[in-house]
Amino acid sequence: MKKLYNLLILSVSIVLISNVVSGQDYDFVVNELGLVVMEAENYSEVVSRGDVTPTTGSTWVEDTTGIPELFSGEGFMVAHNPGPAHGDIDAALTDAGYLGFNINFEYPGTYYIWARASRTGGSDDSFHGALASGDNILSKVPMIAFTGDLIPEKNMNNWVWLYYSHTNDKEASVDVPAPGVFSFSVYISRQWFKIDKIVLAMDQAYQENPDSTNTGPD
Repeated sequence: MKKLYNLLILSVSIVLISNVVSGQDYDFVVNELGLVVMEAENYSEVVSRGDVTPTTGSTWVEDTTGIPELFSGEGFMVAHNPGPAHGDIDAALTDAGYLGFNINFEYPGTYYIWARASRTGGSDDSFHGALASGDNILSKVPMIAFTGDLIPEKNMNNWVWLYYSHTNDKEASVDVPAPGVFSFSVYISRQWFKIDKIVLAMDQAYQENPDSTNTGPD
């Protein structure tokens, strides 16, 4: 009976700490397929920079209007950045608004970034990615953009899966150094850029169907 009681206490303890690792809460985990799936509007935090007004500041704003149609989840996020573009990732890390997603990584290693995004046809064509532990940036990926051999030519005002760092000229990825909770952040690069869903994949061979109707995994 005492052994059973101890097992019950252990089970309760596990439940109580299941959403806290190293004292930090998390909202996302790596699933059984080796994927972290994140609806953009379900961010852990949104951080604005500067005095946000219609003509100033840098932040992300949720949109549920349905333009483009067929977004995943309850909405998508739009970059509000009426000032100078943040094309340089180091400047963006200091001055650009960002979405943060707190993830419990059970396994360290390289995770490949896929993002369902949309553009109007102007310069609203990219974002920056970064992995952090607290305020310490561990891995950064500049200019994840509408480029690469899987991006369809007719990609304006449609949802497209981005996966390529234009600046690095290779697949976008971040390196997770150890098991634990880390934050993956989506930094604004361009005004009006839209992002619907982010997937981090452990398998480099993972690919999303580029068709605009593909909303990706749940």
